[in-house]
Amino acid sequence: MMARETTAPSVSFIIPVYNASAYLERALDSVSGQSMRDWELVIVDDCSTDGSDEIIRRYAERDPRIRVRFRPTNSGGAFVPRREAAEMARSSLIAPLDADDWIGPDYLANLYNRLRETASDIVFPTMHVCDPVRPFTIPALEPLQSMTGTGRDMVRLTLGDWLISANGGLIRRDLYLDCIARVKRRSFIYADEFLTRVLLINAPRVTVSPEPYYFRPNDTSVTHRESSRMFDLLTGDALLAEYIASEYPEGSEERIKMEFQRFFNIVGALRRYNKVSPRLTAFGRRKVRIMLERAYAGIDWNLLRRSAGWKYPLLMRAGLRPAAMFLKIYDSLRGK
Repeated sequence: MMARETTAPSVSFIIPVYNASAYLERALDSVSGQSMRDWELVIVDDCSTDGSDEIIRRYAERDPRIRVRFRPTNSGGAFVPRREAAEMARSSLIAPLDADDWIGPDYLANLYNRLRETASDIVFPTMHVCDPVRPFTIPALEPLQSMTGTGRDMVRLTLGDWLISANGGLIRRDLYLDCIARVKRRSFIYADEFLTRVLLINAPRVTVSPEPYYFRPNDTSVTHRESSRMFDLLTGDALLAEYIASEYPEGSEERIKMEFQRFFNIVGALRRYNKVSPRLTAFGRRKVRIMLERAYAGIDWNLLRRSAGWKYPLLMRAGLRPAAMFLKIYDSLRGK
């Protein structure tokens, strides 16, 4: 533990780090360069082996606002170190930042002012996805980049597709810690996406800002590796569907959009399984098949009739194996 006791700052940046040495300095420099100076940075390193720890030590030694924890064991994902950083934070406001992303110099000042002007519990920035082939922003539509409302109403903008960004931002620390405690299962790689919906549902007032948050797509992340963990999205959907069902009435737009999301993620998982199954271990293949079977058993066909058209539901009604075989042939013919 590297920590310094000083007066509580206005905002606590929190960064979980694991083997991010290629990008970490840009993230840390973007925090150090903020025009609003009243901040602290809490970093939790999750047993990095690529020299990230040395970069962290160097920055912490030269700036007393940086506090660090080096975990004794790897947690297996960003959720736990992010939670520990939030617990260490001394401000009533936290600003999450991923170790391979970065922000502009007026990011904190603009979000802080926006949060105070709107009396919000959360303010989210506009995410600039820095894809070298196809860069884009979330939200893509300008009206959504300055909207304010209840978090419960905004949840629908995250189902089926992410129409608002949930990366970065400013969040009330007590709300963040309360919502983290509601996430009982944390070992799957989509736990942060689940947490975002929990935060929104429990936030009385949420606003969006046009202030940019620069997101770097990472092709080496767990979601891109050929392992059974690629299919954790099915687990996340099951947990999210259960939570949405407990919070919204039957027949609501949120329930319908959630079922739409679950269904098409199952279709996508079948397509992905067709491609990677020969390279998975026997245990991995069995694990994924069980995940698919459980997800399939939970489909609400009555809801789908109103939201998913007819083609894919008709195909999937035949069962997982026939559907997988058809998709394999269809995708092969189309060169996918």
